Amino acid sequence: MSFGFAAAGTPAAVIKAVRAQPGSGDTSQLDAVKAFVVSELESWPEGMAVSVQASGHHGQYGRQVTLTIQVINLVTDDPDEEV
Repeated sequence: MSFGFAAAGTPAAVIKAVRAQPGSGDTSQLDAVKAFVVSELESWPEGMAVSVQASGHHGQYGRQVTLTIQVINLVTDDPDEEV
């Protein structure tokens, strides 16, 4: 089974997008990655946007996952507006 997803935005929006990622077949690896990403984003610093990219594959002989969770310093027109 292989999977890949990416999302960027506020932590709440990215959590919603990650939870909505579909899977088929044996989704154990995808489910574990989704749970990890959600747990990290639930404690994400206030006012910071986030970008998440994840991909993985597992088969008979191995498993691999590549995961990036990165802060986005999103600048708006209004410097007092929180993201």
